[in-house]
Amino acid sequence: MHFGDVVYNSMRMWQGAVDASRYDGIVSPAYVVARPNSEVYARFFARLL
Repeated sequence: MHFGDVVYNSMRMWQGAVDASRYDGIVSPAYVVARPNSEVYARFFARLL
């Protein structure tokens, strides 16, 4: 994943396990990584989910 990607765990969405990444790095395969396009503000998109 890269800075600004939206990362979430689909099995824990009810707990609010979603946020925009503040770092480059790797995540568990249990997480979904969505890369917003340049017209979408990642932190807003993460809160929208």
